[in-house]
Amino acid sequence: MIIYAMSDIHGQAKAFEASLALVDFSNPEVMLVLCGDYIDHGWEHPEWFDRIRRLQEMHPGQVVVLKGNHEDA
Repeated sequence: MIIYAMSDIHGQAKAFEASLALVDFSNPEVMLVLCGDYIDHGWEHPEWFDRIRRLQEMHPGQVVVLKGNHEDA
């Protein structure tokens, strides 16, 4: 199994998408773990969470999404 992990994205969509481009989801042995802190304090964009949810839907069983402390805030 190949595991990719990303954390502390803090709303940096361009960097997030560039990093995602490196993940080969066509390989069923690939798993992506998103470790939280997708947003920054004071930055509210519900479409950001929609993007992450769509990623899970597009690659069932290959994307794990964890909640970080910034999501609690």
